[in-house]
Amino acid sequence: MLVPDLLGKASGRGIHICPNVDCIHGLENNKLRKAHNLIAQNTTAAEIIDRLNSELVARLKSLLHIARKAGLLYIGVEESIGADKNGIPLAFIASDAGSSVSKLKNGRVLERIGKKFLGSLIGIQSCAALGVSKGGLADKIENTFMKLDSLCDSGNEP
Repeated sequence: MLVPDLLGKASGRGIHICPNVDCIHGLENNKLRKAHNLIAQNTTAAEIIDRLNSELVARLKSLLHIARKAGLLYIGVEESIGADKNGIPLAFIASDAGSSVSKLKNGRVLERIGKKFLGSLIGIQSCAALGVSKGGLADKIENTFMKLDSLCDSGNEP
C-alpha cells in the first residue's frame, strides 16, 4: 500500500521516492519495486503521481489557509508588489502571469502552475501572484510548491 508521507514523520518502514516525474516513471522498470515490495504490482507511475499530487495540493491549501488567516498572505500582483517593497520573503508567480509581475524582486516563477490553479488554491477564480511573509512559513510553502511544480508533467497542471 502506498501512503505518501510529505513531512517524513509517518511511523513504520517506508521508502523515499523523489517527487519528480522522471524518478517516479523510472520505478515502473526499477528493481526497487521488487526489492521493497512496498508498491503493489498493479500500481502505476501515473497512480503514484496522482496520489502525490493530491497530497501536495491538500498540504499547500492548508499552508496557504494558515498564512491567509494570520494575515501573512498577499494575493494578486498589486498587493504582492506593495508587500515586496517592505521585504516579503517570497512571491510565487503563475507561469502564465503578465509582465507586471516582473516588478517583484523576490518572485519565483512556477514553471508549470498557471493563474487558474494558483487561484483555486486560495478559493478564487484566478491569481497571477501570491506573496508570503514570515520566513518559516514561506519556506514550507515554497518547498511544497516546488515539489508540486516538479511533479507536474510539462504543460500539465496538478
